[in-house]
Amino acid sequence: MTAKNIYRELQRLIDEACRVDSFHVAIEGAQALGMTGGRVEKNIFTLDYEFKASDESGASVVLQFHSYDQSKAFDVRPDMNKFDIVLTHPSGLSESHKNQYEG
Repeated sequence: MTAKNIYRELQRLIDEACRVDSFHVAIEGAQALGMTGGRVEKNIFTLDYEFKASDESGASVVLQFHSYDQSKAFDVRPDMNKFDIVLTHPSGLSESHKNQYEG
């Protein structure tokens, strides 16, 4: 599968994940697409994932997921869940897609 096709499928999966308020849709989809990576331990206050894939042409795609607690003292708020994918072409040009949801 080309990096462009992976990117297009990830766009669909990210939008679906945001629609149903479940980051697992995109994470499990990235794994099913054969992307390498997984959970990234940045700190104890966030949940982060990063997946990468490339093709024979040299194009690459990166999926990043970041979830964090928006709450403050006396102000309970839902977690913010953000997705970012970037497709980089061999020429250096790139495309990106972002989406997010609270929950």
